[in-house]
Amino acid sequence: MAFSNPVETYPHLINTAAFIDKVVINVWGTRRKKTTELTVEDRNLAIGGPGGVYARCSRRRSAASGNRLQFAYGVLRRYPNLSPYKVTLWAGKHPAMCADNFLVLGSVMRQG
Repeated sequence: MAFSNPVETYPHLINTAAFIDKVVINVWGTRRKKTTELTVEDRNLAIGGPGGVYARCSRRRSAASGNRLQFAYGVLRRYPNLSPYKVTLWAGKHPAMCADNFLVLGSVMRQG
């Protein structure tokens, strides 16, 4: 599929490379009580409110790539298809790669 030159793109990369700039992962599982050193917490904020879905948000940074991420937890609304945790990873210093997603998930969630 050929694209014309849309606004806010890299003209030399059109039709040759793909980028993922934001990854949102809904997670079911058990959270670690103490996270590993693969992520560094910047802030832990209360984000709940009348229209909110999650109560808390841990803003973190991946030690491997330097990219920002957000770990939302504490479900306020009990919908059957709503995951208890949500991880959002943004591409910043480096592209959002699958290996970085696995490292971040392994840092905040238990395996198994």
